[in-house]
Amino acid sequence: MPHPLALANVACLEQGITLLESLTDEQYAKASPLGDRIGGHLRHCLDHYGLLLDACGGPRVDYDARGRDPRVEADRSAAIGLAASLVERLRALDPQTVGSSILVRTDCGDGRRDLAEWTASTVARELQFMVSHTTHHFALVALILRQQGIEPGPDFGVAPSTLLHRRSLVGSKA
Repeated sequence: MPHPLALANVACLEQGITLLESLTDEQYAKASPLGDRIGGHLRHCLDHYGLLLDACGGPRVDYDARGRDPRVEADRSAAIGLAASLVERLRALDPQTVGSSILVRTDCGDGRRDLAEWTASTVARELQFMVSHTTHHFALVALILRQQGIEPGPDFGVAPSTLLHRRSLVGSKA
């Protein structure tokens, strides 16, 4: 049985796959008025998942060492294929691995990568981070889509805790 944190991330990625399957290639690659593209946000998230899953069983994950594959940014089918493979890897993640320690590094904004420190974490904590990180990028994707006149759905890019809260409000009014 997959770990609940792995399944939470599977749900995020499957939400992304469902959205991608509903878009055209043109919509996927179209720049927003501010210049960002849906493909850039999706590729960024998928890169993070790949790095974390590659690091499981190893001692470190460096979130700045992303591959930044331009095909995933521009080709919807490439993004869908990568997301689907990451879903399978998350489903296969050994629950014992989820509890294991890992060192994490990322540039925190000063641009001095050489000074970025390795910080102790666990795979479980990084999976929690991934849900939040992906949700926030999906919220940006939802904004880009709405600027194009496309409604991604009321739940897309909304935090799981917010969705739960919304459901509790509906239940309390019944």
